[in-house]
Order: sequence, then C-alpha cells, then structure tokens
Amino acid sequence: MVTRHSCCNTKSWLLLLMLSFAGCGTSSSTNPAGDSFGEKSSSSTQKEATQTEHNYMGWWCVEHGVPEKECSICNPQAAQRFRARGDWCNEHNRAMSQCFQCNPEREKYYIQLFEAKFGHLPPKVSDHEASGD
Repeated sequence: MVTRHSCCNTKSWLLLLMLSFAGCGTSSSTNPAGDSFGEKSSSSTQKEATQTEHNYMGWWCVEHGVPEKECSICNPQAAQRFRARGDWCNEHNRAMSQCFQCNPEREKYYIQLFEAKFGHLPPKVSDHEASGD
C-alpha cells in the first residue's frame, strides 16, 4: 500500500526534475566574442541545414559525384593511389576512372553505387565539376 507521504515525495521529485530541464539550451548569456550562447546565427543554421541535407554520412562527395574516400580531387591520398596505378587524367586533373568527361560510363557506375546505398539518385554534379574546369 502506498502511503500519502511517499506519493507526495515522488510528485515533488518529478516536479523538480521537470523544472530542472525546462530551461536547457535557452540561456541568454554571451561569450567573450559577444555571441549569445544557445543561439545560432541564421547563416550558421543555413549552412548546417545544407550540410545535413547533403551529408550522406560523410560517404559521398557531393561536389565530384564519387565516394569521399575515393575522391581523387578532395582526397590527396586517393589521388596518389590512382596516380601510382596509372589511373590519371592529366587533361582534367583527376583519376581517369572518375573522369566523367572522358569516361561517361563511369558516371553511371558511381550513380548505381550511390543508388544501391541510399535508395535514390545522387545529387547532380555540376557541369563545371564534371568537365574538370
């Protein structure tokens, strides 16, 4: 049997717990730079939203249309491996196997790879990036 005393004690603890979390993340204190803690600027919020939309768990290089680890443009170690194997397009300064200008069928391969992982088509690579300019 629950006594009145233990019931009130439980309610008091629950109320205290709820009140302690009520103000989390809404502080109006400022840091030395004058920015408010707990508040984000609209530009940083927009940037984070864009990164979230195109993040793909760090697996996909949105700019170049290949897996990030294999991107011969963004990843210097990958570029070095491709060059060592003789897989390099000097004209477009990227791995030949990732040069969609010289090898359009390779773009189809990477699209299929992305689609198999995420269930939809990847973001379109801009013509500027696809041409290597």
